[in-house]
Amino acid sequence: MVGSNNDSNISGSCNVVYLLLTEDVI
Repeated sequence: MVGSNNDSNISGSCNVVYLLLTEDVI
């Protein structure tokens, strides 16, 4: 999910979801 420099759109959306998930867990 994180670390995809080729697909900025996909990596961006995944980063947002990842941050939301981590914030929800923490």
